[in-house]
Amino acid sequence: MTRFIGIISGKGGVGKTTCVLNLAITLTNFGRHVVAVDGNLATPNLGLSLGIPSFKIDLNDVLDGKGDITNTAYRHISGLMIIPSDIKYKTAGSHNFESLKNNIKLLKDRTEIVLVDSAGGINEEARGVIKAVNDVIVVTTPDLNAVTGALKSIAFAEENGANVLGVIINKVRGESFELSLQNIETILEKPIIAAISNDKKVLESLGTKQPVAYAYPNTAIGKEFKYLASKIIGQVYEDGSGELKEVKLEYSDFFAK
Repeated sequence: MTRFIGIISGKGGVGKTTCVLNLAITLTNFGRHVVAVDGNLATPNLGLSLGIPSFKIDLNDVLDGKGDITNTAYRHISGLMIIPSDIKYKTAGSHNFESLKNNIKLLKDRTEIVLVDSAGGINEEARGVIKAVNDVIVVTTPDLNAVTGALKSIAFAEENGANVLGVIINKVRGESFELSLQNIETILEKPIIAAISNDKKVLESLGTKQPVAYAYPNTAIGKEFKYLASKIIGQVYEDGSGELKEVKLEYSDFFAK
């Protein structure tokens, strides 16, 4: 059964897309069939983050009735499949978000996990993604403005019928001025499923267009994404003996049932 999970945030700049890519790549390395969909139609970044600025066909074309979403996936060297959106401003106008939901649901039974990157904030684009998935994960940083935005995103998601799996705290520095994980969990009343460090390797990986979980899988931050991925699939990841085995998949025909 395919799981549809939206990744949302109360504001931009919290590293939502970075979390989507690295979670998706780590799940792929754990042997799961994963498709990452760029549901941020106005300001898409999934393709750019992988060093691919344009595609022959993308999600915008699908929503305009010019393509089939099952023929719109591209495979990264890591094995991850992505469905990108168009970075051109002229294609960033209003789309039929019911069409977004209907098209994403066509991926059912063709893959194990669909991760949908949403636009930041509380808006119609975010609502479209929330309506297209069953569960959501909220990304925030450990500062009051971002956490307040996350609180609103949680209410927005639940109001639109989505189940909130939990919260990722991103860009954690461990400084005294940051909100503690315990305080954040108390404010949001949702479990924190991961705390991701503010590691400079993330910026390095953005510069080289190779996500940190792919370029540096065995570093501290790489292991943080492994812990996150293991929680999503309900398995135990242990650093050292008993480690959840990573399996590289062969994709001859990704969408073959």
